[in-house]
This record gives sequence, structure tokens and C-alpha cells, in this order.
Amino acid sequence: MPAYVDITPESLKLFKRLVRRKVALTKQDKYVFSKLDDELFRPIFSEVFNGDLELAKRVLYNMVSREDKNVPIDELSRIPMLSKAVIMVEDAVESNNPILLISDADNDGSLA
Repeated sequence: MPAYVDITPESLKLFKRLVRRKVALTKQDKYVFSKLDDELFRPIFSEVFNGDLELAKRVLYNMVSREDKNVPIDELSRIPMLSKAVIMVEDAVESNNPILLISDADNDGSLA
């Protein structure tokens, strides 16, 4: 896990500016966006990017290296039952059998 980064008012303002530059807005939308309190962006900056401006910039502007993109693929290869599960789903779809999907929403809002 990355080290904790203290989110300062200045870093929060810079994060909001990164988001603003990435999103296509009308003139009216720009006005509304400018009125949003910087604190509204704190949970996103903190929880998604761990307060790391460089990470936020790389992700928002799709400046991710090939190595970074392979990390999720590497993680998938560590799931021992994944290939068996994929085959089971393929068989069910091909034979028009119903599939029951069970998920779990964690406290942080992520879906498992």
C-alpha cells in the first residue's frame, strides 16, 4: 500500500484543476464547476488516488505505462479457480442455462 500523503489545500486545488481540465464542459458548466467547494473533491483525491497528484495526473490523462497496465492481468493470473469459473460461465451461456450472480458491496463502495 502506498504511503499516506497529507492532502493540503493547495494539493486539493491542483487536483480539482486536473479534473476540470480533463472534463469537457459548456460555459455554464464551467461556471458551476468553479463554484464547487474544493472539499467536495477531498474524498475522491484521498480514496482513489491516495493524495498523489502524479498518480491522479497519470490516470486522468491516460499516461499509464505498459507495465502498469499489466498489473491487473498479473493479479488475475493468481486466482486459482478463474479459468474453471470462466469455463462454467461459457457453458451456461452456450446452453442457455440461468446464471445466479452473487456480489458483495464493501464499505468503501467497491463491488466484489
